[in-house]
Amino acid sequence: MKNIDNHCSDRQGAQKISLIGRVTAGSSPIMHGGNVLYLGHVFAAAMLIGYSAKAIALAGDEKAIVPASQSCPPAQAEHLEPTKRITLAPPRPIIQDSTRSKIFVSASGGVEELGKALLVDVRLSAGRAKEWVPDAIRVPPDFLKINALVQGTDLVFLIGDGKDEARIYEAVKDIPRKNLKPLKIISGGVPEWHRAGGPVAGDTSVFDGPAEVNEQEFVQLIRQGAIVALVGNATPLQRQAIGEFMELPPGAGVETNTASVRPRLSDAGFVLVLSNRADVGLWTRAWITAFHRSPFIFVDPGDRYVKFLDQQSRIAANAGKPLQHRCDWR
Repeated sequence: MKNIDNHCSDRQGAQKISLIGRVTAGSSPIMHGGNVLYLGHVFAAAMLIGYSAKAIALAGDEKAIVPASQSCPPAQAEHLEPTKRITLAPPRPIIQDSTRSKIFVSASGGVEELGKALLVDVRLSAGRAKEWVPDAIRVPPDFLKINALVQGTDLVFLIGDGKDEARIYEAVKDIPRKNLKPLKIISGGVPEWHRAGGPVAGDTSVFDGPAEVNEQEFVQLIRQGAIVALVGNATPLQRQAIGEFMELPPGAGVETNTASVRPRLSDAGFVLVLSNRADVGLWTRAWITAFHRSPFIFVDPGDRYVKFLDQQSRIAANAGKPLQHRCDWR
């Protein structure tokens, strides 16, 4: 095995990437690290897209690259203390109460105006294939500006999945309406539309179960102004990463906690952060009993969201660097 590149330390171990090709006499020479390499076109393409190869292993007709780790500055992000690695500020709401009163309409209000408005399903999630709103047209948010039917209708209601309101708002806030009423967004999306008596076809049983969200959806909920409540004691890193949130004592009982939450409920949504997945069903049942709706639930044993922000900070810091010089590429 011939070493061809040793400018990066091999911190992650060797990983073979098989490339099918054959070194021929007619292969074009490639300058790499001061060496002239006669390699097949497949290997050349791999080098061009960012692989920093440490060695080539020849096994018959198969060539394998053993890539070196990406070249990173001496002070690696992964060697820093966790509190020093979070360089992104916690997400902040982009939808204020004054904006919500102008752009959003309650699900019950939307149902009352159903016969007068054009209903547009703007969901991008997979749920739209399982349950759908009859008579609603489907238009991705980025295409609303150029859709003739949307631009030619005075009253338009946009309906999402309840956790994408910040994305919808950013897509429509600057769309000119030419003396027409502004586009309205149904608060709570399809789940609240269904609970308000709006027509929904397909599998609607999903609206009665736990509405668990992932890290990206959690960020979107915070950005749309959802209230966050953490059950139990938050770690210092969670306090730093989440920002503003309620803290509910786990020993007070689910019923007592839901009662303390009632004054804070809003159309922007509510997210419960639980450390134990086994508690999801208990909290969902209590929430539906108390408020006739499911909460959004984010399960975080203590470091899940912190690690997500850490990853995002690396991506943001390395966004403009060539692939072989990025420290966030794993």
